[in-house]
Amino acid sequence: ELQALFYGKPIAGLTVDIFLASQQFGDESPTVTLTSGAEGEISFTPEEQGVYLLRSRHRALAPEGMAAPEISHTYTLVVEAFE
Repeated sequence: ELQALFYGKPIAGLTVDIFLASQQFGDESPTVTLTSGAEGEISFTPEEQGVYLLRSRHRALAPEGMAAPEISHTYTLVVEAFE
């Protein structure tokens, strides 16, 4: 289980795409797409052994005075599942 946080606060409704590494040269569609719960909780149990890439993007208001109205924060995590 994981918890998605932004500046220490849970991110509810965050989309997390999960890719199996063996798919890196094939279809770009994720193996699984999850959405975090109210407290930012995400739970993933791999169906097979392998290396997985978890990727999410969170957009937030830019600090005052910046040219862009929003800033995009992209997060990745690599995990290996084995018996």
